[in-house]
Amino acid sequence: MLKNLLQSHVKIVFSVLGILFVLVSWLVFELLKGLLPDLIAVIHKWMFQPIEWLFILAPPHEENKLASLGSVLGLSVLYSAILAGMVFIVLFICNKFRGNSIEFQMEVKYCEKELANAIYSLDGSGQSSAIINANAITFMKAFEMEVKTIYGLKPDELCCYWIVPTNNDKQFEVFYLTELKDFDTVRTLLLSSMLQEDCRIADKQVKGRIPNTDIEQFAIVKNFGKFRLGFAVAVYKNDTFTPENMQEFERLTTYMLLLGFVTKFVNKVKTLKRAS
Repeated sequence: MLKNLLQSHVKIVFSVLGILFVLVSWLVFELLKGLLPDLIAVIHKWMFQPIEWLFILAPPHEENKLASLGSVLGLSVLYSAILAGMVFIVLFICNKFRGNSIEFQMEVKYCEKELANAIYSLDGSGQSSAIINANAITFMKAFEMEVKTIYGLKPDELCCYWIVPTNNDKQFEVFYLTELKDFDTVRTLLLSSMLQEDCRIADKQVKGRIPNTDIEQFAIVKNFGKFRLGFAVAVYKNDTFTPENMQEFERLTTYMLLLGFVTKFVNKVKTLKRAS
């Protein structure tokens, strides 16, 4: 009963508002009807000034109100197109200078689920050691799969290595998940890279410099400052690195390196197979 009464009142209110809107619109139209021709003439003259040098768009005689109205509408479309073009050009230039900022704003959250599960397990969740180990390994495997996807490589065309400091922080240890190939060359590349201050190093000509190796290219990333965590890839396919996939690899590893400050994660890396 109350619901029907409320619905009835709502209908009455909307009906009254509709009638008022029609009355106000009619009054406004009647007031402007006499002024509209003069208003169009003034607007026409003002809009025509920027392009008056184009004789083919010469304004019609003022007494031709219909032609003036058509000219105003045409000029409105023309100016709108010019403004839209200018806005597009400005946005295009800004995006170039900002380095494809739209792409960065839509940053892909790599391995988000796997990373969340690993951090939750390591952060005193009370889970068993088996679950903690499984979640950490799952994240690391997902991370390595992302790397293979970025470079478009098959599993046997790339090897991944996790690097952490030793207990005395003066040297480093290397661990891996799946396969160990030509580690003598990898060790040489790591020793050279760890002595450099650069946190990102890419070697595109490994096979040309080091004899008797199948490694074509090599890349390593490590955190700034005191060494806490590093990640390296040995690539067995030539001409793999491009500016595009190296930029993608940089974005992928930027946040991963912060895990070096999570001591429990670093300790978990040390439970993997150690490269010797």
